[in-house]
Amino acid sequence: MNKLTKIGVSALCGSLASVAAANAGSMDVTGSASATYVTLSDQVTGNPLGMNKNIGFAGSGELDNGWTVSVMHTMSDAMGHSSSSLSIG
Repeated sequence: MNKLTKIGVSALCGSLASVAAANAGSMDVTGSASATYVTLSDQVTGNPLGMNKNIGFAGSGELDNGWTVSVMHTMSDAMGHSSSSLSIG
């Protein structure tokens, strides 16, 4: 039983090392946030505080076979899907 556990762990480590070698690239994360305060004279506007936020991911790399891969994904203010792309060349 003890020998079987050692074989399983070494097989797992070997497979993780091969995945790490095949996935070389870079990923950039960008984002912004802004707070607002809006009041109108002689009017009730409800909650005057607001916030806008955006986040984006962009990455690229090269596979072992020479192919290039790039990916881009952005999310809107409500953190819903806004746009994305995947290119393989």
